[in-house]
Amino acid sequence: MKHHLTRHIRLFRKFKYGFTLAEVLITLGVIGVISAITIPQLIANYQKQITVTQLKAAYQIFSEAIERAKLDFGDPILIPSDIVLSYAGYSDSTDKILELYINPYILGVEKYKGKNRSILTKSKERTYIIPNYDHAYCVPQKGFCYVIWNHTSNYRYLFVDINGSKGPNIAGRDVFAFDLSPAQKAPTFVITGLGLIGSDTYKKCNHNGNNDAWNGVTCARDIILNGWKVPDDYPW
Repeated sequence: MKHHLTRHIRLFRKFKYGFTLAEVLITLGVIGVISAITIPQLIANYQKQITVTQLKAAYQIFSEAIERAKLDFGDPILIPSDIVLSYAGYSDSTDKILELYINPYILGVEKYKGKNRSILTKSKERTYIIPNYDHAYCVPQKGFCYVIWNHTSNYRYLFVDINGSKGPNIAGRDVFAFDLSPAQKAPTFVITGLGLIGSDTYKKCNHNGNNDAWNGVTCARDIILNGWKVPDDYPW
């Protein structure tokens, strides 16, 4: 009995003193290293998930809007030449293509009235030679804004900012581009649907280096063709 009592006393004394200061510091150091590695990755994964969710929602809204417009105007939607040539992508005129063929089929559309903003490339070092917010529209209930840009051969790219006019306004992060038709030479232009920009040889978000003005224009394609998931080699 005395032997057992002595043993319990020794065990009590051993656990009573707990960990030494060195052991505590080592443990905290290990926890800190693990946190430094895992927390940024968890945050990035969460941001990617939010991005894909918002992109998918916007894609569905515009796709459905175009399909409804086709019921009224025919498939494909043939745009009259005077409307095709009425907007140069950087003029002061309104975009009649959006106003006539897209906006009426999306609920809650409002003209963007905030400060004009530029869209940045993936490198964050330069802006596109393309859209700013001076002709943008927003859907506050859905949280996104969009603007159309007229390429030099008069076919339209639709740029969708999935988190509205808030930053960072970077292509491939919160701004994604879609093609409204095959490359149509003026004055002919049709809307065939919400097409993906890029090809097997022109498909990476940073396809031509950090200083390319088109850097990021194919990012939507990368995500959608990857099963609505951000690819492992995506330049996040």
